[in-house]
Amino acid sequence: MQNVFKVLGYVKHIWRQIALVAAISIFTTALSAIQPYGYKLIVDELVKTASNHRTDSKLIWLAIGALLVLRVVSSIANYFSSLLGNRVYSQVFISLRDSVFRRLTTLSLDYFEKNRTGEIMQRASGNVAELANWVYSTADGFLSMNLTIIFALVLIFVVDWRAGIVMSIAVALFMAQQVPTLRQTRPMGKKSREEMERAGGYLQETITHIHTVRSFGGEPGAIANHLEAIKSWRQLQYDRLVILQRSILFRQLTNSVAIIITFGIITLGALNGTHTAGDILLVSLYLQQITQNIWSLGRFIVQTNEIDITAERIVGMLEIKPTVVDGPDARELTELKTIMFKDVSFHYPGKRRKVLQNINFQIDPGQSLALVGPSGTGKTTITKLLLRFYEPTDGEILINDEPIRNFTQDSIREKMGVVMQDVALFNDTVEANLKLAQPEATHADVIRAAEQAHANVFIEKLPEKYKALVGERGVKLSGGEKQRVAIARAILKNPQLIILDEATSALDSESEHHVQAGLSELMEGRSSVIIAHRLSTVMKADQILVLKDNKIVERGTHTDLADKSGGLYAKLFKLQTEGFVKA
Repeated sequence: MQNVFKVLGYVKHIWRQIALVAAISIFTTALSAIQPYGYKLIVDELVKTASNHRTDSKLIWLAIGALLVLRVVSSIANYFSSLLGNRVYSQVFISLRDSVFRRLTTLSLDYFEKNRTGEIMQRASGNVAELANWVYSTADGFLSMNLTIIFALVLIFVVDWRAGIVMSIAVALFMAQQVPTLRQTRPMGKKSREEMERAGGYLQETITHIHTVRSFGGEPGAIANHLEAIKSWRQLQYDRLVILQRSILFRQLTNSVAIIITFGIITLGALNGTHTAGDILLVSLYLQQITQNIWSLGRFIVQTNEIDITAERIVGMLEIKPTVVDGPDARELTELKTIMFKDVSFHYPGKRRKVLQNINFQIDPGQSLALVGPSGTGKTTITKLLLRFYEPTDGEILINDEPIRNFTQDSIREKMGVVMQDVALFNDTVEANLKLAQPEATHADVIRAAEQAHANVFIEKLPEKYKALVGERGVKLSGGEKQRVAIARAILKNPQLIILDEATSALDSESEHHVQAGLSELMEGRSSVIIAHRLSTVMKADQILVLKDNKIVERGTHTDLADKSGGLYAKLFKLQTEGFVKA
């Protein structure tokens, strides 16, 4: 239960409302406990009448009236309890969902690289809903169930202490039997959650990459992976169900024997004249209350065990710490001038192989730096370190001759505009995707940025122009169109440093010509980092770094490197300008 209590710490602001729901539940429980005595009184008076004894009909009608009032008051209380309870549910759901979402937005990239998106979504959505529902059920029913059982046992003791002892033993056996049952089923419940999250991960990945899956005929493999996780979940659920059913069978047998013995004791007392017919009805009603609530309590205990597993998954997300954090003395970066990588080496978390080794370079204000070389040599990783997605393993990065950690992450990224090779677009309008870079931008600002990126050409042809939806991950746009939107977004941000990671790789020659003109205007007077395999896009760079085997093997201008005999850059440039030579 410690995980549940940890999660409840995130909804402290609504504890008063939760307490109010619990108070109403206790009130209605007390009303329910009183009602059987009204029925006992009526039956005893009627039996007296049938036996020709004197009876007080006023007492009967008074009892009936009292029962009516009790039921009406109870119904009204339940009405308000339900309204307030649903409000509690929605507020718990919103608070937890918001807390989880906020936490996710602060986590470092390595968390998302180690976990499937579908698994994260399952924890952040379905698990939160289950926990919110449990909080409502607990406030509305947990105390009520326990108090009803306690009240009923006490009142049975009042009628006959022997009957009270029998039912108390039955309740004690039920509670004791829950401990080993939960100890056995908890690991199964935890593993089944993991399997369901794994299945959700396969489902989400398949939908996200459906074009690739179908292109390679990968449907059977995707289906097999999903089915394997579902079958594993099913087996765990079945094994868990067998244990729970054994517990239920024990509960049924214990409860049945106890009820018959208790009823027999009261019946024998009635035959001997120590109990009345009303006592038989009274005890019967209390036995019914105990039975109903003990079954509900059993389900609640099992559900609570499940919820604690759910809470553990949520706590895992809420308590995980980002690997990259701002220092206590970090301040806002007001102006980005110089950037220096000083003996920087790096390997990804959990990996031993270094993807960067002893990287050294400096970018002065207004300079452009190009990173070229074979794939997998760490070019994009350099930009990730610059954006502080990761911390260097060795060495340090300096901004304005100060360690990069002296500045807040948000203020650093605010000064940078990024156009990645894999363009990220939301399923929203073109304008909304552009305004991601600058939410306060006017429509005129958006149009100017689109024109500069040569994106207005295709946007104006869309049926709803800038209000047109781009689809999931921009599926309604071509690769070149998506890239031009991304470039326009960077232009709209008006950053001090431009990072272009294969920014023009998906453009045709004509579009590239127009975009390059816009980028040239954008980069005028600004620092820039350009990653490109097309060397024609980096020829004007002030400094070119050639990477191989995760190291810088060459550096200089295009003129210096293109004329270098035996150099890697010269070889790559020759291949791209002259084509491949047949053996």
